[in-house]
Amino acid sequence: MTLLERIKRIVKDPPPQYAFEVSSEGLAWAETERPAEVKLQSFPADAVYVNPVKPNFADPAVLAQALERCVPAPAKQNVRLAVLVLPDYCARVAVLDFDSFPQAPEEQQALVRFRLKRTVPFDIENALVACYQQERRNGAKRLDVVSVAISREIASQYTLPFHAARIQCGLITLSGLAALALDDANPDAATQWLQVKLAGRALTVCLMEGEALRMFRCVELDHASVEEMVEVLAPTLAFAEDELGERPARLRLCGFGSRDQDGEELGRQLNLPVERVNSPLGAPGASNAGLLGLLATTEVR
Repeated sequence: MTLLERIKRIVKDPPPQYAFEVSSEGLAWAETERPAEVKLQSFPADAVYVNPVKPNFADPAVLAQALERCVPAPAKQNVRLAVLVLPDYCARVAVLDFDSFPQAPEEQQALVRFRLKRTVPFDIENALVACYQQERRNGAKRLDVVSVAISREIASQYTLPFHAARIQCGLITLSGLAALALDDANPDAATQWLQVKLAGRALTVCLMEGEALRMFRCVELDHASVEEMVEVLAPTLAFAEDELGERPARLRLCGFGSRDQDGEELGRQLNLPVERVNSPLGAPGASNAGLLGLLATTEVR
C-alpha cells in the first residue's frame, strides 16, 4: 500500500467535516464540503516555535483562541470530525528497511520503537508512533516501513485544543507527507522525484519512487540559504543513485513563495528541472500545502 492510498483509506469513512493545518504562520482550515474556501487564521508573531522536544507555543492558549475564531463551538454538545495536519519538524519520520515485518500491531510497534530509539531526540517509549509497510519494486525481498514518531507532550499541545472544542481528529499527519498528494505529473513521468518544502528555516525533503516514500528528511537550517539546502539534498541524491539505481528526475518545490529564485538556483546547482507544487484549490505554501493535499483526496472531499 502506498502512502497516498494509506491516507485515502484512513479518511474514507466517516467523512470529516473540517480539515486543519497548524504551522508557525497560523491555523489554515476549510470545511471539506467547500474545499476551495481555504482560510488562514494568523498567529501573533513568534507565537509558535516548531520543535520536536521543547514547547511549541509560547502561549498555550494561542491555538485554542485561533480555533474558536475559525470554528465556534456548536450550541449542542456535538462532536465534529476533522483531519489535522501538523508541522513536519515537530515529529520524526524514518523509512526503515526490514527483511520481514510482523502482522500484529503490537509487535510492529515494539520493533519500530526499538529501531527508532537511538535516532529520535525524545523518549521513544513515551511517544506516539505510527507505521506502515511499503514493498520495494522488482520483486525485492526486503521491504520499507514508513514510521512516524512524535513526543506525547508535543502532540498534546496540538491536539488538546481540538478535544476541548469537541473536534475529533480521525487522521493526524504531517504537512510534507500530506502535500505529496499534490503531485500532478502525467503517468509517463519519471518514477523518481523529490519534493522539497520550505517552512521558515525548516526544510523537508521527500524522495519518492512513484507513490512510495523512500526517504524523508526534515532539518532546521541556520539561515535557509541555497548553500545549506544543497548540503542537505546532495546526500539524498547520492542515496538515490546508490540504493535505487538512478537519480531523481524531478524537483518539486513547495513553500518558497517570494524566494522562488532561490528555488531556481537550487535546481541549477543540483542539475534538476524545477517544478512547483500546485493545487486547483489554491496556492500551496508553507502554511497550507498539507491541508490542500488532504482536500485533494476524493474521500476527504
